[in-house]
Amino acid sequence: MKNRLALNSGIAIGMILFVIALLGVIAIAISASSGNFMGTTIVPDRVAHDMKSQANLIRNKILECYTYGYDRGELADKYPSSTGNGTAVDSLDCPAYTSGQQNLWTGQSPAAFPPPPAGFGPWYYVNAGANGGRCVRIQPNTPSDVGIKNGLAQVSVAFSANELVYDSSSSSQRFILWITRPNGSASADCGS
Repeated sequence: MKNRLALNSGIAIGMILFVIALLGVIAIAISASSGNFMGTTIVPDRVAHDMKSQANLIRNKILECYTYGYDRGELADKYPSSTGNGTAVDSLDCPAYTSGQQNLWTGQSPAAFPPPPAGFGPWYYVNAGANGGRCVRIQPNTPSDVGIKNGLAQVSVAFSANELVYDSSSSSQRFILWITRPNGSASADCGS
């Protein structure tokens, strides 16, 4: 003779499956709505990756320009010049490149210049000479964004204190990378 199971046997399995299904629906809803769990659409890992790769690309292109100028020998300042409080990096000209092909990105030695990371304004370059230093800088459009702050904190450890000017507690969250350190007082445009 067969033993019958009690009417409430198996109820625990049903509840467990229901909870798992409910958690799945919640996870899908959260991931679809914001992209991450910090209440921002800016992903810190993406900011860190983009900032590091773009800063190094810009620095290398400027140093390449210097190398061309050094090879030519006759130039007083072998680095690109800047105007006022800085020149947009995508508009930089290399004085050592052939006339008519001087743009740092589309001229004699072309390279693809990516758009700034999401949530940031354009990169700027400042040439304050040997005394004031040479730097590139970028600033977020919304400095209080948690994703931007966390991304900048991540990328800041990739550079030494001699390379980078970044204050995580500043209201501007300005990120400044030295091309050449100043011999005298640093340019105010290369400060946070």
